[in-house]
Amino acid sequence: MQNIDQENAFNFSPRFNAAFLYELYGGDVKTAVHIFTETYNQVNKELVLAAEYFKQGDTAALKKVYHKIKPLFGYVGLDDVQDMVQQFEDACLKALHATDIQYQYNTINETITGALENIKTETERLEAHINKRA
Repeated sequence: MQNIDQENAFNFSPRFNAAFLYELYGGDVKTAVHIFTETYNQVNKELVLAAEYFKQGDTAALKKVYHKIKPLFGYVGLDDVQDMVQQFEDACLKALHATDIQYQYNTINETITGALENIKTETERLEAHINKRA
């Protein structure tokens, strides 16, 4: 881990892989805010596409959407969500029809919705930390 001014360091919530985030951002809270915000926006945008592909029954396109958003959860330290998205991708590969993965689709979207709330809250905490230091 890089040297971070401990007095001004941001303490990530336990939900996030703090050790990884400290290594990734090295105390650069503004970059973290940017990445968290972009992740939140991009995932929301991709979920709209995913819903359309699921409705159309296009499991190949659905898998591509989740493959695209999977690494975004890594950049915000949500490794468990990233792993769950991978499991959903695997289910998409095996499915003959979208109805075959209805339960997994609902489950992953509930997980992602919760993760997005965590990301939003953590972004607000990061921004408050920046404003406190300003």
